[in-house]
Amino acid sequence: MLPWKEEEIDPVYWEELRGLNPQEVCRRAVVTYDEKEEAYRIPFLNRTYRVFPFRKSIALEETETESSFRHDEVSFAEALVLVLYLLRAKEIPLTGRQQTERELPGGGTFFQGPHELPRKPILKHFGREPGRFLEAGLSLGGKPLSFGDGAFRLQTLPRVPVDHILWAEDEEFPARLTVTFDSSVAEHLPLDVLWALVHVVTYRLVEAG
Repeated sequence: MLPWKEEEIDPVYWEELRGLNPQEVCRRAVVTYDEKEEAYRIPFLNRTYRVFPFRKSIALEETETESSFRHDEVSFAEALVLVLYLLRAKEIPLTGRQQTERELPGGGTFFQGPHELPRKPILKHFGREPGRFLEAGLSLGGKPLSFGDGAFRLQTLPRVPVDHILWAEDEEFPARLTVTFDSSVAEHLPLDVLWALVHVVTYRLVEAG
C-alpha cells in the first residue's frame, strides 16, 4: 500500500474531528485520548495508531518519531479508515448477526465491479493452504472459527469484527472465500470505507503469510 499525503484526506474530515469532544469520541469508538499530545490512540488489527487532528497526521505508535509525521508508514486506506471510524462510530452493541458485504444496506449495489471485495490475493496465496491462512489470521490477533477449511475473526477496530472463511481448492472446486461482518458495521463505517478496510486486512494477511 502506498503512503498518503495530508491533502488526500478531505480537510472537512479533519475539521469535523477537531470540533468533536474527545471524551464523546472515546466513548463511541472505544479508543483513548492523550490530552498532552492531542492524539487519539486506536487499535487497528494488531497495531496501535495515533491520530493527531490538529496536526492532520497519523503515526504508528511503536515507531513514532518526528519523521513519522510525514506518513511514511501509514497508507491512505489506513488513514481513511481511522479518521472515518473516529467520526462515525456509534455507541451500540454488536447484533451477533453476520452478513456478507452484499447483505448490508446498500451493499448489493455498491460491492460490485470495481468495488468488489479483494478476494483474489487471498485465494492466490492461500487457496491450497488453509492452515497457512489460519496462521496468518492468528498472527494479526484473530480468533479461530469452526467453519470452512480455515476461518477466523479479526477485531479490526474496537467495534468492527470481521470474519474470514476459506474453503480450500480441491479436485472438484476452486478455492472460495467468504467475508462477513456484524450487521452493526453499517452504523460505524460508510460502505466505501468498509471496502478500504478490507483492502488493508487483505494486504496485511498476504504480508503475514
